[in-house]
Amino acid sequence: MEYQVLWIDDNKSQEFIDVASEIYGLDIIHKGSYTSGIEWLKENKDICFAVILDVNCKVDDNSTITSMDAFIDYHRDVLELCENPRIPWFVYTAGDFMGVEHLASIIPSRRRNWDLGRKYYNKPADRKDLLKKVKEAVEHREFYDVLKKYEDVLSHYHNDMLK
Repeated sequence: MEYQVLWIDDNKSQEFIDVASEIYGLDIIHKGSYTSGIEWLKENKDICFAVILDVNCKVDDNSTITSMDAFIDYHRDVLELCENPRIPWFVYTAGDFMGVEHLASIIPSRRRNWDLGRKYYNKPADRKDLLKKVKEAVEHREFYDVLKKYEDVLSHYHNDMLK
């Protein structure tokens, strides 16, 4: 059973998605903008196991330019959706834009017990570290043991939900 992880990033990397699936058992659901990512998360909170956010991203799918403003304006909406049920979230960004040094002050650390001390992961250098930490966070979710115990039955139900 693969665990669905929302990845909001305007720059889709099939290699990232493939590594996440093949090595870490994570089913990356890619959305190219914050508005489409938020829309997907609202509809799929019950089957989302983690969220990965890009900082320099598009606000919506019709945007032609990326901006740190997308993250600044919309990350709180994502984090509110991640509150109940508690969905771990991570920041994965290239850092090749103005303002990366200010990320630590922008990103709230409240209740991030799954990734203490780490504000963000550099793209692509920290890819393996990020995916490893996402997998660990998924495995420490309250219902993970139940999912593993009844994986055969639940994976059938889970696959039916995705159709």
